Formats: sequence, structure tokens, C-alpha cells
Amino acid sequence: PRRCISRNNLYLIQEAADLPAVNIHAEDVTNHTVNMDYDGIGGVFVMNDRNGARTIDPAMYPGSHYERGIGLYVPIDSFRKVAGTLAHYTVVDPANLFQRALPAMHDWRVETPRDLMLLREGSNAIDAGTVVPTITDGFAGKAPDLGAHEFGRPAPHYGPR
Repeated sequence: PRRCISRNNLYLIQEAADLPAVNIHAEDVTNHTVNMDYDGIGGVFVMNDRNGARTIDPAMYPGSHYERGIGLYVPIDSFRKVAGTLAHYTVVDPANLFQRALPAMHDWRVETPRDLMLLREGSNAIDAGTVVPTITDGFAGKAPDLGAHEFGRPAPHYGPR
């Protein structure tokens, strides 16, 4: 079976609160082929069946509701209890996460300022990650931060210089 393991990432949604930050297949949750522990999310999960059927029992996920043609909208805490793989998951508030406000989604461009996603002091994404060898080397604090930039460090420069 396919496996997807994600660590130290931020999955965010802004503007419309009912849009998903993560769209996931129910089979991946029950088969534990998707593991997003040590990630942060600001938004909701949307679950669907691979065949498009409505076979996911919303009673398993308190507070959830079906959206026709989309899937089952699931609150983070309900998803966490059922999935059993999110013991170290962090729920973040996109509006209070970064030093600078993110531009509206429709204003995103390929080239953005290097300091766009620097974490704000006091953010619960600081020290909420886990060590990933060769990726998080040199982190500051008790653990790596969530997201691409370590708090208190300059934004890294990738590519040609």
C-alpha cells in the first residue's frame, strides 16, 4: 500500500472557513497509509471515498457534515481521535501565525518575499515539530518549528545566488 508521511508542515486555509486545508480519503485514515503527525493545520479536513460514495459514517466524527459532491467536513479534534496517528498534531490560527499577514490566496505569486512566512513570536508552531535528519539540522529551541522557517533565524536562500 502507498504511504504518505508528513512532518513539520503547515496546512493552512484562509478567507472562507469552510474550505478544506486537507482533503483525504477515508481509506487512508482507516488503513493508516497517511500519517500527518507533527504537522500543523489551520482549517478543516475533508474526507471522501475513492469511489465517490457516501459510505463514511458521520457519527464517527462528531461535529462533521456532508457537503454534496465534496465529502465529509471533519473538525480537527474528531479526526484526531479516530485516526489515532495525530498525537502530536498542532492546531494553528493562520491569522496569528506569521509576522506578516499572508496575501489573499488569489494574490499569490511564484516569487514571494523571502520573509513572508516567518513565524510570529509566541506562535504555537514554534518548537512543535520533530527532528527529521538532514532537514531540521541546526534548529533552535527544544524541537524544530513547524513550517519552512525556524523562528529567530533568517529565511534560508535556496537556488542560485
